[in-house]
Amino acid sequence: MGKKREKTSLSQQVKSKNYSVMAAVTGNKVLGCQITKGGVKQGDFAGFFCTLFQEKNVGNRNTNLVIFIDGASTHHSKFVKSTFESKITFLFNAGYSPMLNPIGEFFSKFK
Repeated sequence: MGKKREKTSLSQQVKSKNYSVMAAVTGNKVLGCQITKGGVKQGDFAGFFCTLFQEKNVGNRNTNLVIFIDGASTHHSKFVKSTFESKITFLFNAGYSPMLNPIGEFFSKFK
């Protein structure tokens, strides 16, 4: 505690910056990976798919694309579903079942 009439100061810790990683993997290769500052928003998620379609030629019209994803709110957004429902069939992981999510293996290696 400071003495009377003595200035005191508090040091403020610098907040860490959070980043999120989006990745698309198959059984034998990584199709794409994108790092986003902060949390993933529905526009980020949709943009990631657009990048995969354009750069990696994923989801061309002759392919029935099935994507297995977890239950994050951005994955369930009406915007994402309506934008990609003609190109992608979304298969959602059961709630509270991270052990069934194959992307977990990728992220364990990624870290």
